[in-house]
This record gives sequence, structure tokens and C-alpha cells, in this order.
Amino acid sequence: MQPQDHFVSARKAEWNELDAVLIRAPALHRLPPSTISRVAALYRSVCSDLMHARSAGYETELLAHLDRIAAGAHNLLYGARPVRLAALGAFVIRDFPRTLRAHASIPSKSQPPRRCDATGPSAAAGSRPGAARGSSFAGVELTQAAGRDSRVDRSLHDDAGVA
Repeated sequence: MQPQDHFVSARKAEWNELDAVLIRAPALHRLPPSTISRVAALYRSVCSDLMHARSAGYETELLAHLDRIAAGAHNLLYGARPVRLAALGAFVIRDFPRTLRAHASIPSKSQPPRRCDATGPSAAAGSRPGAARGSSFAGVELTQAAGRDSRVDRSLHDDAGVA
């Protein structure tokens, strides 16, 4: 194993380079691509150095220094981008309503009314819903009255056989 002094003198230049980028770079997306690649390579190198220093039992000050640099580089590389108010406003005003309209199924006047029935083992077997349990089932039929949807409740009673 390498003594700590030799290890530090051999690796210190790269640690200082990464530390300097962390101090002067407010956001990764504003850096040129070559710098981003260099930061990623330096980050991997510092992580490797940190693991080596831990396994070799080097001083806690060195471990804390390397840990701080590695954590800062990790946050720079993998941290979330800051939220911009303009993007949030565009989402609320434009994107969300557009997506809602694209995926919402709103019945039109030309569509026939839909009926909601129970599905399950008793319905699949061909018997009336709820017949297996001897209870009643409330179905809801959607109809269009005066240009708007209205709900009409209908009860199906198994004991009386009334539909």
C-alpha cells in the first residue's frame, strides 16, 4: 500500500481541478460538453480515490475532504435541474390542458347512453349481478337530458326478480 503522503501528492491535482469546477460552476447544463465529460471522469476518479483511502485507513480529514468533493460532483452531475417559473406556467396553462383534452373521454351527443354494470364471477357465468350472494345491485345508466349528462339510478332486486 501507498503511504498517505505519496497518495495525496499523486492525486491532489485532479482533486483540486474538480474542486475548482464545483466552486465556479453554478449549473452543469451551462457548461460546455467537454467540461461536462471532464467533470464526469474526475468524479469517477475521486470516488475511486475515496474508496482506496477508506480501505487503506487514511486520516479522517482526507476522507472528509474527498467525501465532500465526491458529494458535490455527484450533486452537480445527477442533481435535479432548477425549476423555472416560465416552465411551470407553461405546464399549467398549455401542457396540462392539452394532455387532459387528448386523453379525456367526454361523451358527445351522438354517442348512445352508456350503462355501468357489475362485472365479476356471477356476471361472467351468465347470471344476474349479485345473484350468487342474494343481495341487490344498483346499476347506473347515463343518459343525456337537455344537452347534459344526468344519472338515473335503477335497483335490481334478486329476491323479487324485478329488473
